[in-house]
Amino acid sequence: EKYNLGLMLYEIISRIVLLVYPLILLITWAQQVPMSHEYDLLLQTFLNNEGMDEAHLHHSVAEYFKVKSVIYEEASWLERHRVAAYVVLYVQFLQMVLAFTVHPRVAMLTSTVQKALYNMMHFFFVFAILFLMLAFMANFLLGGRIHIFGTFGSACSAQVRMLFGEFIYADGVEVLSGTALVMYWLYAVSFMLIVFFTLLNFFLAIIVDAFVEVKDNCSQLRCTQSFFEDLCSMAGTLYLQRRYKLPASKRLVKFLSESLKGFEAVPKGSESEGKPPLFSAEAIRSEFGLEESAVCHWLCRIESMSSVPLVHVQYPDDVDDEEPPKPAPDETKEVVEVQVGHDANIANIEPITHI
Repeated sequence: EKYNLGLMLYEIISRIVLLVYPLILLITWAQQVPMSHEYDLLLQTFLNNEGMDEAHLHHSVAEYFKVKSVIYEEASWLERHRVAAYVVLYVQFLQMVLAFTVHPRVAMLTSTVQKALYNMMHFFFVFAILFLMLAFMANFLLGGRIHIFGTFGSACSAQVRMLFGEFIYADGVEVLSGTALVMYWLYAVSFMLIVFFTLLNFFLAIIVDAFVEVKDNCSQLRCTQSFFEDLCSMAGTLYLQRRYKLPASKRLVKFLSESLKGFEAVPKGSESEGKPPLFSAEAIRSEFGLEESAVCHWLCRIESMSSVPLVHVQYPDDVDDEEPPKPAPDETKEVVEVQVGHDANIANIEPITHI
């Protein structure tokens, strides 16, 4: 709930920014002087010069710098809005990344980062300490001889380039000799072994381990198919909802949530404790005032979209005092579809679902 609340607040802020910034841009743009007019003003400062004496030249130069200040202000306005537009685009980029959480199959990025965040915090703590310590050593020991290690900032920048494999033999090493050369290679080998080979592979291992866990969780989902299959099934669901006048999803979720509260309140030691909740098809039909055919088609739709049997059939009492044979899991789905598809008695059908 906290994550959803944070996501909702971020989306509200993102929409406000996306609404307010274009208005500010249009208002300030309307106040700018057209560039063609600025060019004419700049040209007229010299063409309208009425003399070559000191007073006229001073007036022309003053007019020229006045127009130049207007052009400079417009260039500054353009640069400010370029930065602001970049911030707005980046906010929308983050919202697009967070929007992937709408479906568990496409939420791999956000789910992986969320799983690996705890371990990544400790990794970056250790990485920062070792990285900065090596940069200080390179600047303190080699800064006077190799220019890329001349300052602490340039040493950090050089190590980032080394981290991406750009170089290991820095410019200026060829002039080193004796103790300085030994110090450089001791630093370079330590950086490659500790940072480049070890820590980077630790980081990849953290990401891969979190991704494998997220992938395993997705493979255990019961009622979720691929993103494209669910996207296509939305059209079929909308068609069934309009054709059979099925209830809105909010009403259905509210009804099932209230029904689940009754199952959660089952006292300990009762026979129904630990059993999955049963929602009678007849109760659903009477609650929303639906026809039997509508409920039957709706149950078939739920069963077809699920990877496990969600609809169980209660057989007619055709055997006295004997429990009817229980079909295998593969046969359950087939029996339900046949009965529902051939005007079955809805009182004999009970959907079971884990919500």
